[in-house]
Amino acid sequence: MASTPSTATGVGSTDSRWHLLAAATRTERAWKNGAGTTADVVVFPPGASDTTFAWRVSIATITGSSAFSLFPGVDRWLVPLDAPGLALLIGGHRRQVPDGTAVAFAGEETVNSLDGDHTSKDLNLMVRRGAATGTVRIETVQGVRAVTAAEGSTVVVVVIDGALLLGGQLPVRRHDALFLSGGTSLALFGEARVAIIEVTVT
Repeated sequence: MASTPSTATGVGSTDSRWHLLAAATRTERAWKNGAGTTADVVVFPPGASDTTFAWRVSIATITGSSAFSLFPGVDRWLVPLDAPGLALLIGGHRRQVPDGTAVAFAGEETVNSLDGDHTSKDLNLMVRRGAATGTVRIETVQGVRAVTAAEGSTVVVVVIDGALLLGGQLPVRRHDALFLSGGTSLALFGEARVAIIEVTVT
């Protein structure tokens, strides 16, 4: 079952199967536990809350050392977007996660950032177990790269750094995202690191 985004209107798109979700259009809101802020990139189903989403992609701002919100029954992936990355305490184990690297953990696990006064952003994928499955992979685009969403799945491409042109014309800048519904393929041009997120609603 393919999903439909709840954020943005298809910027630069006349095709409802894909949308450019510009970073400049996002609105910050408090974390579930109030310890930081986040901005939703895509939420499914549209308008879902922290307790009702099947899956969600967001970019959070972490200021200093803080405890992450708990999301029981949710699988999570996190990608630090700023150098040098994030120092995390996940279930009592310290992890140094470089920027542009994905780390996965369960939403019910106790997770803390250990970065003192450092402020940084991170990309998040959350999928509710039994409602959806997901993957996150990091790739480098150099030249031309085709991205395809298989039938029945949704793909969200987020620019970590660098810049791209969609179809050789439409700029896709840092932290912008592209949403592709099932059966859609897009050509990206340029040089950038990207996170390619694929989600299937079960």
